[in-house]
Amino acid sequence: MTRAETLRACRSGFVEAARSLGASRRILARHVLPHAQGPLLSPLALELGIGILPVSGLSFLGYGADPPTPERGLLVADGRDYVATSW
Repeated sequence: MTRAETLRACRSGFVEAARSLGASRRILARHVLPHAQGPLLSPLALELGIGILPVSGLSFLGYGADPPTPERGLLVADGRDYVATSW
């Protein structure tokens, strides 16, 4: 998806105009990368969230870091004892 977005930005009119004006090395940094940045960052944010889930699951089961270290799964596991009494 990001390759297709980059190719679409390379074939756009403003990149062709920059090439016709003689800007060869700056086209990638000034024109193509800013337009391909959005489609590149969106899957990256989703993958980061997907990467946090297995770590939290292992920490919830007790296979994470030691208890003084705050982790999401450890915090949920500690709060599990208080759900029935102090919700």
